[in-house]
Amino acid sequence: MLYLFILFVDIKTYYEKNIKSISFKNDSILILNCGNNFVELNINTGQKTYSQKFDFKIQDIKYNKNYFIILKDQIYVNNIVKYDPILNSILNIVPLSVINFTIDENGYIYYVQNSYKNFIYRVSIEEKNEAFFIFPFKTSITKLEYSLNNLYVFTNEGIYVLDIKNKKIIDNIKNPHTTTNFAVSYSGEIIALDIKTELQNQIIFKSGNSIFPVFKTNNKINDFKFSRDGKTFAVLTDDRKLTIFQNKDTFVPPEYIKCSSCNFENNKWDFKFCIKCGKKLEDDKKILEINFYEKGTLQKLKEAPYEEITEVKEKKIEKIDTTSLKEKEIKETRIEEQKPVNIIIQPKPKKPMPFIRTPNFFEVPKSEILRQFTMYFSGGSSFSTEEEGRSTFGISEMGFGDLFQIEFSSLGLISSISRGSMLIPALGFKYNLTNTIKDRFNLSKNFPSIALGVKSSWWNRITKDTTKYDIRHSYLFFSFQEDIGIFTGVFGLNVCDTRIKTSKTPEVVTNPILLFTGFELKVNDKSYFELEASQLSGYRLNPDGRESEDDLVIGFWLALGGKCYVFNWLIVNAGVRFDSPEGIIKWSGPADAKLWAGINLLLPLDYYWELLK
Repeated sequence: MLYLFILFVDIKTYYEKNIKSISFKNDSILILNCGNNFVELNINTGQKTYSQKFDFKIQDIKYNKNYFIILKDQIYVNNIVKYDPILNSILNIVPLSVINFTIDENGYIYYVQNSYKNFIYRVSIEEKNEAFFIFPFKTSITKLEYSLNNLYVFTNEGIYVLDIKNKKIIDNIKNPHTTTNFAVSYSGEIIALDIKTELQNQIIFKSGNSIFPVFKTNNKINDFKFSRDGKTFAVLTDDRKLTIFQNKDTFVPPEYIKCSSCNFENNKWDFKFCIKCGKKLEDDKKILEINFYEKGTLQKLKEAPYEEITEVKEKKIEKIDTTSLKEKEIKETRIEEQKPVNIIIQPKPKKPMPFIRTPNFFEVPKSEILRQFTMYFSGGSSFSTEEEGRSTFGISEMGFGDLFQIEFSSLGLISSISRGSMLIPALGFKYNLTNTIKDRFNLSKNFPSIALGVKSSWWNRITKDTTKYDIRHSYLFFSFQEDIGIFTGVFGLNVCDTRIKTSKTPEVVTNPILLFTGFELKVNDKSYFELEASQLSGYRLNPDGRESEDDLVIGFWLALGGKCYVFNWLIVNAGVRFDSPEGIIKWSGPADAKLWAGINLLLPLDYYWELLK
């Protein structure tokens, strides 16, 4: 019987004859290799859910993509086969003699041949392709384990960690004692080592620089495995006993999750994509939950390792008829009671307002868009010209679905409401293409953010002498954004629909292609330095009021300044701008500069809605 109880760790013991090895089918089903047959055991209910018998012996068995991958234990050649339980068929995958193999989540088998013990090969489960060599070692390989894009390679010199994608060794773990076997958790946080001493056999956990025993027995340890979710650790000993440790802690999702691609920390847990770079957050959430359970199990077994009493009375063992698929029960075993634990429920902390980046510099647009259901009120519009001026009511923008945002004039909105109209005069639309295609086409995390947008303005009237000139600009633009640490750079181009009309000239339309760029440098947590430049288009205003396409002029402007987050929702901008409407620098002095300061508001409506609940 057991003499030690572990808080929040449920210990179950099962007895069964002829178990050679174990592996997890999923987080709750354990596959028992019983020689020429295998049994599926539900570790939560203690019941057998499936069994299958073959005319050959099984050396190792794993499950992936609806198939059982089996290493056949034969006299001359131990080859890898694929068993389809639906069709009840077996197909050869690796006909050569194999020592050991492992499988990743994408359905690739990594294995070592008996004739080339220092080489690792790879073959796909689904595709009919030839196996190919991925990496050589200087010493013989005895075992492979896969964990989160890395291969853990067991050799006489220690355990090497191989980065599969870059095909390079990223770590070398020396064996602390005489190690005969090992297992690694899915995240790679824990490495379990089988250590044989003169008095006992034990399993130790290695995490970082810490090493400590977690399981001790007088019997030989045949196999041990981690479940993928990090909740369960199973140990098989040669006295026909299977001991299972289950972490009974409860994972509570945090309010926000950090994106592993761009390190943006203010993504809400409910978001499916990072609001900064567009990466799917599903894998980051899964790894965070797995780490929680792995670290919990690690800490509890460290504080109270499991050890058997040497004088254990032999318990009667009943043989299971593995040829019967209808049998559902594996012999019931005792489950040790846990000590009562007082659970203190902490009050839910106040949810902080998320940090949100603005969708523009001063006037040049970024490729990123506003997060979903966030309103942004600014004191000016992008691409504004001297003639258009700046509305004292500013521009309003709102993000939808983490994919696009709409821009409209606050003055136009107020005017529509006062007239009782349901139509809101939109001035702009911006769509983030990267959020749509990045995961679909498996693009690199360094792929730039790309946006497509359309902007428009009202007709603006200028009176010169007695002639009235009506001018309007509309834009179709593409922007490309790259974030490198504290630096953000944007480059883009736009097709500028430039129109003019007078009482003496019908409407004249030209569509020049203009360039723009912007740079942002994070000075500290609250302040940013901004630098931007853009070409602009217009017409020479002839005194006689007659305009043509030949009167089109291309100029440029340059602006620099700063941006300060007083609060997460209140931003102060200030800068200076120099214009050259005809592309000729005619700056005589500081009086030619345009000084501007404005206050911007960021209002995440979903955040305030949650606070009101």
